[in-house]
Order: sequence, then C-alpha cells, then structure tokens
Amino acid sequence: FDKAGFRNRLEATVTACREMGKSSLWMQVPMSRASLIEDMNEFGLRFHHVNGDDVMLNVWLKDSESKIPEFATHNVGVGAVVVNSRNEILCVRELRNNYMKWKTPTGLSDLGEQIDDAACREVLEETGIQTRFHSLLGFRQTHGLAHGRSDLFFVCRLDPLEEFDCQGDLLIPTPVPQTDEIQSVEWVPLEEY
Repeated sequence: FDKAGFRNRLEATVTACREMGKSSLWMQVPMSRASLIEDMNEFGLRFHHVNGDDVMLNVWLKDSESKIPEFATHNVGVGAVVVNSRNEILCVRELRNNYMKWKTPTGLSDLGEQIDDAACREVLEETGIQTRFHSLLGFRQTHGLAHGRSDLFFVCRLDPLEEFDCQGDLLIPTPVPQTDEIQSVEWVPLEEY
C-alpha cells in the first residue's frame, strides 16, 4: 500500500470538495486501514462514530460553524402496558434487584425498528406473549444517561392475542419468563398493580 500516494489523493480530494462548494466530507475507514486515520486527521478529518469494524470520520469544509450533527444523541426505549380481557396487566420481575416488585415489560428499540414493533418484540422476548399494537399512551425525555446521552421512552398499549377453545371459552395466554433477564412474569389484577 502506497501511503504517500494515499496522502496525495486525500489532499486532492479535500481540495476538490472545497472548490466544488461541498459542505462536508465523510470517510468510512475499515479497521484494517486504521493506520490511515492519523494522516486523515492532518487534513481536518475527525472521528464521528464507529459502526462494527468501520470508523466514520468527517470534516466541515465551509468557513462557518460545523452543521454536522453529533452521532447517537438519544436511545429509544419502549414500555408496554398489556391488559387482558380479565382486566389483568402483564407484569415482570427482573432478575436484577429492583425497587419495584412488578413492572411492565420494557427495553430498547433496535436501530431502524419502529416503536410499536419494538414494544411487541420486547413483550414477546420477556414474556412469550404475542401482542398487537393498540395505541401510544405517552412518552418522556430524560437527559444525562449512559455515555451522557438522552433517552426517549415511549409507553405503548398492546393487546394480547387471545384465542377461544373449541367450547368458545376465552383462553388467556400463559406467560413464560425469559430466563436471562426475567425472574418471573404474571398477569396481575389491575387493581393490585
């Protein structure tokens, strides 16, 4: 690999982008080429984020304050309120010591995942109960959490997928705890929650 040639091409690229009036230049660097980052830094490229084995760098090319947004400024969390036809709420008790005896299923949404899908997935993962999105009950924003980031938390109302037996009696699905996170899961009468 010709490192001097890389530096020359990088300098030409930065110059050409400025001459074309580009606002910024982004470069994705695989881990196998991490040794080039020091050279990139000399041309103004700075770390933006890491994704897997790739590092993303950028440089603001205008003579003004950078408009490049920070990366991953928020986590998106979901909570699920699942109430069955017997007026019972689906509750979990986590394995970690928690001040609450019972809580509703919660978790973080995956990158690119819709809020309603994340809530249904978390309930299925933590309790084994399949659900359908009904509505958004509320949300809140909290600042200063892990890595100094903020958290957007959405509480969704979900309906359990209930079935009828051959006699026409309603069957309430039986919850099963996810053993690596959840100690127990139960349908708790709403008035006791």
